[in-house]
Amino acid sequence: MKRKYRRHYAALQLAYILVLRDTSWIEAVSPDAEAACSADCHGIKLVKADEYSGRESMKPPTPLILATKYGCLEIALMIIREHPFTVEQVGPEYGSILHLAIKYRRMEIFNAVMKLQMQITRLVRLVDQQGNSILHMVALNATQLAQVKKSYIPWDSSELNDATRNPAFELQEDLLLFQRVERTLMTHYHKTPNTDYLQADQLFAANKEPLRVAAQEWMKRTAENCAVNSVLIATIAFTAAYTVPGGTDDQSGSPLLLNHTLFVVFTVSDVLSLASTIIAALLFLSILTSSFRFRDFKESLPKRLMFGISCLVFSLIMLTLAFAATITLMIRSRQRPTRIALYAVAFLPFSVLIATYMLFTVPLRQTVEYTISKVKLIFPMFYVRYGVSKTWTNLNVEV
Repeated sequence: MKRKYRRHYAALQLAYILVLRDTSWIEAVSPDAEAACSADCHGIKLVKADEYSGRESMKPPTPLILATKYGCLEIALMIIREHPFTVEQVGPEYGSILHLAIKYRRMEIFNAVMKLQMQITRLVRLVDQQGNSILHMVALNATQLAQVKKSYIPWDSSELNDATRNPAFELQEDLLLFQRVERTLMTHYHKTPNTDYLQADQLFAANKEPLRVAAQEWMKRTAENCAVNSVLIATIAFTAAYTVPGGTDDQSGSPLLLNHTLFVVFTVSDVLSLASTIIAALLFLSILTSSFRFRDFKESLPKRLMFGISCLVFSLIMLTLAFAATITLMIRSRQRPTRIALYAVAFLPFSVLIATYMLFTVPLRQTVEYTISKVKLIFPMFYVRYGVSKTWTNLNVEV
């Protein structure tokens, strides 16, 4: 590992020396390249393929173009930092550097180019020879994108799992990317058609329809399975609520271990498990009854699914904790070695669930933020008053 790091560092040092001596960025802003973008089509500057001569088409791609295609993010960002004007290069096949960055989903390069205020005003208006703007590039099919990536990056296996990726969250990523790119363009550029007379949203809906169908099937199948598991967990938690550890008093009917700390742990854990699994079942049922429109996959359905899975896992954790508390109550009179062994066995499922649940920390945080934003919309006055009082308190402290 240390040797790989040294090779990587040495390669970056060599690349930095070559980038400093590179002069291809001068040709990128030459008058010929600037004249190729002088035409106007539907109010957008068009990169006209027929205005490129044979000599221009025979020119090899610049290092920035190659770095963007092959995913060499460090080199691409280095070129943009040292030679910002190299982003001005355009071509009939790929349009601008923004077209390539969106096409190959190189969002780090896209963000770096968007920070160049001087060049970005013109770059966002460019289209390729098919009349596709940067908003049209988001509509590239996932299968087409995988084939393009395979043709340029045959050794990269981490980014070529499009066939095995989750279709619902893949569609969500495309929808969020479409929204983000749409915000970078002026409003009258959103409805500009390409040479096939298709607007960006129309092309997106047409190309992403198979992905939407696959996401719908996956979402339904996942919600059905999780709903069945939620009902089973609710049944177990409901049954455990009427099975009192240690028995009850024959005269009063109250639990014999009512004042024991572990009995309180059992009761609270079982109640939380039952409540959370019922909430999860309701969320999964709401997914099954959804209309599965494109806009539903942007936030509503994925957040609902992740929140339902989080409630389901939480109910499992609480149910396991209730089981551990019950076992501890039952064996408290045993000998010390026996108790230690049974304690370890009782808390083993709880430990496994905690370790498994750590994988859901990031989706859970996003789900909690989404839930809080929805609560703010329902109770805006509470948050306004709380924010005002908190601000006033801070001002008094500062004074």
